[in-house]
Amino acid sequence: MPRDTLTLDAPAKVNLALSVGSPDPATGMHPIASWMVAIDFCDAVRLTRAEGGGTFDVVYAADAPRPEPVDWPAERDLGYRAWRMLEARIGRALPTRIAIEKRIPTGAGLGGGSSDAAAVLVGLNDLWDLELSTEALAEVAATLGSDVPFLVHAMRGEPSMVATGLGEVLQPAKLVAPVDLVLVLPDCKCPTGPVYRSFDDRLGGVAREPDAAAVEALVASQPRRSVDGLMNDLAQPAMDATPELADALASMASVVGEDAVRVTGSGSTLFTVVATRGAAEQCVDRLRERGLTAMAAQTLSA
Repeated sequence: MPRDTLTLDAPAKVNLALSVGSPDPATGMHPIASWMVAIDFCDAVRLTRAEGGGTFDVVYAADAPRPEPVDWPAERDLGYRAWRMLEARIGRALPTRIAIEKRIPTGAGLGGGSSDAAAVLVGLNDLWDLELSTEALAEVAATLGSDVPFLVHAMRGEPSMVATGLGEVLQPAKLVAPVDLVLVLPDCKCPTGPVYRSFDDRLGGVAREPDAAAVEALVASQPRRSVDGLMNDLAQPAMDATPELADALASMASVVGEDAVRVTGSGSTLFTVVATRGAAEQCVDRLRERGLTAMAAQTLSA
């Protein structure tokens, strides 16, 4: 019997490695090589079969660490766009009430909007028994953003992958054990456009390819207890574009060490790797004493 309602966790992601190439002269798009992992910090996406055209609503959860006004129209939300694009793909309406309860902040480099879109695609597929493969859903996802295909895979049991191309070429990168993280959510956003423009300015027109070999070497080394080897080509451009991020990094570094902080995605979330969940909780307490919004997290397992 078909289900009438489905609720999914939409996980955030962290880039353990992110190497970026110069923009394509024709499209302006940047090729990447990135090790992405999904973590246990999630939005909740609830889908219910409906009559008529359905509805789409977004609110912040009461326990969201950094809530903010939902001041964007539904039509701009990646989750809404995922709904309509899947309808176009299969050629029929999917009348559904979609309610997203957000915890992952926007503009944080954690892929919150992308994960909501992935959850909508996966959820609609299951709710309406469409029987689309992960690859077919990822093809739709690729038109929505570079993180969305990975997050479709993460929700289908592959929470650690290397992404190349524009994020759509994915290879499993199994973690042998969960990684404990501490996240700091600065009170600032890093819009992707200005960050990439800063990256391009730093390149000065020099052509370069993303360093896929370095990312693959990092996967092979299986980092677990420190940030050694973890890298992000967008870290400094993000701080150039958003100076408040540099201030937050300095505050976090004063607690965890100058070389122990990394940036995920195009910012603004900062993270470090710790040995155990207990160590993560202790670190969170020290960071909160400094006035930072901090939380413990852990990578998801397949």
